[in-house]
Amino acid sequence: MTRTPDDVLVDLRTVRAGLAQGSDRLYAAEVNAETLELAAQKAEDLAFFANEGSVDARKAAARLAAEEELSAAIVARAEHNRVKARIKALELEQTSLQTEMKYLVGEGA
Repeated sequence: MTRTPDDVLVDLRTVRAGLAQGSDRLYAAEVNAETLELAAQKAEDLAFFANEGSVDARKAAARLAAEEELSAAIVARAEHNRVKARIKALELEQTSLQTEMKYLVGEGA
């Protein structure tokens, strides 16, 4: 099936709409990741100071106590990275579609 300039234009509009939403999603994901990383660090620090024993034992106990917060922070950072990767993929797709459009217009399609 041969694509027409109208087909490419529809795809370009879809990609541009995704990119327009991407910056807001990236911001929200980054704020969420940073917030959860700070919460995890706070939970770990509080647990460290609440425990007794050697420094190594207190660090280990603190990491165990803050395990849930640390896991949430890891997931949030992964989501942030996924949003960045999706934006990059949309940018590459946009470039490809623009090239395809130039070719189709040049060929007189």
